[in-house]
Amino acid sequence: EAQGPGSYTFAVVVADDGTPGLNDSETITVTVGEVNLAPTLDPVGDQSTDELVNLSFTATASDPDDPANTLTFSLSGAPPGASMTAGGVFSWTPTEAQGPGSFTFDVVVTETNGSPSNLSDSETITVTVGEVNLPPILDAVGDQSTDELVNLSFTATASDPDDPANTLTFSLSGEPAGATITAGGVFSWTPTEAQGPGSFTFDVVVTETNGLPTNLSDSETITITVDEVNVAPVVPPSSFTVDEGGVLEPGPASGVLAAASDAEGNPISAIIDSPPAFGTLVLAADGSFAYTHDGSENFADTFTFVASDGIDPTAPITATITIDPINDTPVMAGVVLTPDESTVVGTVVGGPVASDGDDDPLTFSFVSPDPTFTIDPLTGDITLAAGLDFETIPTYTLTVSVADPSGASATADVVINVADVDEVPVAAPAAFPIVESLPLGSTVGTVSAWDPEGESVSFSLVAGDPGGQFTIDPITGELILVSALDAGETPSYLLDVVVTDPGGNSTSTAVIVVVSAAAPLPPLNASPLGFSDLLTLDEDTSVLVAPLVNDTDPDDDVLFVSWIDEPVNGTLVPNGDGTYTYRPDPDFFGAESLDYGISDGRGGISQSTVNLAILAVNDPPVTPNVDTELEFVPNVEIPIPDGVYDPEGDPVWITAGTPAEGSVTLIGDVFTYVPPPEWNGTDTFTYVVTDSSGSSSTGLVTIRVTQIDGQLVAIDLVSVEEVTPPPVAPSSGIVVDSIKLLVGTVSEMAGLLGIPLLAVGAAFLASIIFGFSRNFLIGRGPVFLPAAGPSTVGVVRVPAGAVVTALEGPGEEYPLVYRYPPAETGIRATGRHAQRGSTRWIEVETPEGDGWVIARFVTPMIPAGSFAADEQVAAAVESIRAVLGARGDLRPIVTSPGLEVAYYAPPKHFEDEELAGLLAGDASWGWWDPTGSTPSVRGEFGSIVADPLVEAMALEGRTVAEAVVEIPVELVNFPSLTFSQPDHLGWRVFFEYEDDEPKLAAIWREGVTNPASV
Repeated sequence: EAQGPGSYTFAVVVADDGTPGLNDSETITVTVGEVNLAPTLDPVGDQSTDELVNLSFTATASDPDDPANTLTFSLSGAPPGASMTAGGVFSWTPTEAQGPGSFTFDVVVTETNGSPSNLSDSETITVTVGEVNLPPILDAVGDQSTDELVNLSFTATASDPDDPANTLTFSLSGEPAGATITAGGVFSWTPTEAQGPGSFTFDVVVTETNGLPTNLSDSETITITVDEVNVAPVVPPSSFTVDEGGVLEPGPASGVLAAASDAEGNPISAIIDSPPAFGTLVLAADGSFAYTHDGSENFADTFTFVASDGIDPTAPITATITIDPINDTPVMAGVVLTPDESTVVGTVVGGPVASDGDDDPLTFSFVSPDPTFTIDPLTGDITLAAGLDFETIPTYTLTVSVADPSGASATADVVINVADVDEVPVAAPAAFPIVESLPLGSTVGTVSAWDPEGESVSFSLVAGDPGGQFTIDPITGELILVSALDAGETPSYLLDVVVTDPGGNSTSTAVIVVVSAAAPLPPLNASPLGFSDLLTLDEDTSVLVAPLVNDTDPDDDVLFVSWIDEPVNGTLVPNGDGTYTYRPDPDFFGAESLDYGISDGRGGISQSTVNLAILAVNDPPVTPNVDTELEFVPNVEIPIPDGVYDPEGDPVWITAGTPAEGSVTLIGDVFTYVPPPEWNGTDTFTYVVTDSSGSSSTGLVTIRVTQIDGQLVAIDLVSVEEVTPPPVAPSSGIVVDSIKLLVGTVSEMAGLLGIPLLAVGAAFLASIIFGFSRNFLIGRGPVFLPAAGPSTVGVVRVPAGAVVTALEGPGEEYPLVYRYPPAETGIRATGRHAQRGSTRWIEVETPEGDGWVIARFVTPMIPAGSFAADEQVAAAVESIRAVLGARGDLRPIVTSPGLEVAYYAPPKHFEDEELAGLLAGDASWGWWDPTGSTPSVRGEFGSIVADPLVEAMALEGRTVAEAVVEIPVELVNFPSLTFSQPDHLGWRVFFEYEDDEPKLAAIWREGVTNPASV
């Protein structure tokens, strides 16, 4: 194909095989003509697709001509919608109506420049179209909005593109509570109060019911906005009860809004609508109110109010108040009555007016009876029982009580003002003896008369004096002789004297004048002569006052003191013999004068003066005693008492003495007392106050010192005095029997050892010393350390000189059960405790039964045996055992070089030199106190504990010393601390606690007197 058309010239040669070869040739020309060949379509093959799914492929072909002709593609008999480009690209998307089905048509390729004509090639293919189920199409719904409590409704619509269309149904997905949609697409939702305001997003879904192969769906996500619609609060009716006349004051939690609610949670307030009819009301916005009943006999009341959440108010709400009847106390008003003094006995003068709100019958009585009046118990009428006299008692105040049958009562004062009646004057009869020689103008006597109203009276002589011998002073009633008398002629006169008051009332009285013959006149009496007296005395002393000692009488009459002044600055006591004892007031000095009258008993009188000079004497200053306490503090400041002063106001100087135990300094106006470290007891010191004159006085200051502060005050220790060297007794030889003896005796005494004890060695017996109260059973004897115990144990801390009381209950109001004196120690607690205000109480066992004590008087309590189970302590003891067994150096184990003795906390430290001196001489089982003395015992402890111990240890020649020392210690007695045959002596191990951490304080061997052995 490629060589045509064209002309080709070449030679045709023939040759032989001779030698030389010979040939012949002919040149010829071949002319090649062109032939047009049809194109060749590459196989396409049948195809398949689904409806609505595009089918695409590219047809290819070739043209055998050279050069190849241009080719173009086309379809023949193709279904609607199918197409092919000139380049052979086929495309077809069968419609819903074209499926399912088979479509046969030709794919054709044709030359465009073939010569002499365009040739073509084709292939008939079949395209199979499969059925496809299409999802339905939901019409747009769109977002919606509504108010809470308002129904929202709409209808959703959709279509199905399948042919024939499938059946459709509607549903919701993720919808809010209460929202629904029917199968036909009708949506309905009424949002609740709680759902608004808010936005709710969910899906509206449409789904086929008969789709193949599956049901398909379409959906739209929509948002419904719910707007808030306020709802008024809900307030149920409320009812209350109050006593008649009482006050009702419910707070917000019990007021009219106590059960109110608001759907939106808005704050609710109450507003008064109509007030109550029988009381006053103050209503607060929070529903609390104050209602005061008016005390009337109306026993039901109401008021109305409106509740609002700030937006919408409620309708008026009624609150009902029930008034409980209360017996009304009677009411009685005081009254003023004015009977006159002439009122007849038995007359009703009036009475108080009383009423009772309950109309109960009333009973009247006098609170304090008065014999002048009586009161009718039923009516309250007051009746006169005795005569009235304005001049004697012008006013009576009677307190009347009125009571109803329940006993309720009231009182009121009835004031009775006695009206004055102008009464007739009163005149007393009189008899006046006189002599006929009485000088004219002399007073015969005075008529006594008075007016009951206290007004002045006038006198007149109206009869009985025909000769005119007498006249009477109209004002004073003095009867005066105005004419000579003759006893022989007229020996007596009966005079009628009239007494008249300013009101014209008058009375008369008889006055008898008896006239005697004249007698010889006695000598003229001379008056006494008085002379002043001057007496001197010191302040605060007394002196004998004899006023008449220097007075005389010209007639030598015996003189008498007719009167004497009361002293202003002292006391004057008569001695019964005409003398007096004068004592000035305390600390008074200066001048005092006493005027006195002198009488000779015969009408002669005079007066004089006693002058007293009281000389000042310097008084020593005043120094009151002081009593104070020091408890749990290092010192106490004692101000100079306010009562220190100098009576004369002189300046003073103060010096402090030396206390018996502690020390004291005086700086400014304050004594500062410091007790010895860890010392407990009562200490005193004196102070001297001296004035500028050198006078001084002494005061006493007493301080009760308590420094136990968590420590145990132990009572008794075993102590012995060495008389002969004791034999060495192996520890193992005295353990069992002596412990049985000791434990049994103390158990019987204290009753506290009802648990098993550890098996202990000689170290136990040699350490009869009290320990700290964390972990022990404590009696009035030694500490016994149990391995385990059922009880909790503590120690009563009793300050020196005081007692601690155990009561039946946790409070001062309960009766006494037992008193712990300072010598009491061990207790067992029941485990119960109580808090009363700021005071904590603990229940304990006492010898008289269980009782409650204040916790601060009891040491900290822990279960018995806790210490015995302390692994740290056990490890420390094991370390000591190992070092001792190897005869090693103990110093690294001890807290510091030398020996520390656990006495007071912290333990006192002794260097070797000090220890050598302390241990020389007496042996006390290795125990020494910080002062070097030997603690000892007395009384029952010695007989119950010490003596059996001495006997058990065969300490011949030793006796128990008699003494007592209080020793708070922290120590533990450990058993079985003897090692190897040469070491028969037991060991003591002392521990003290710091923040609950046990530390080794000291160790030593029993009976050691040589420090080199420690």
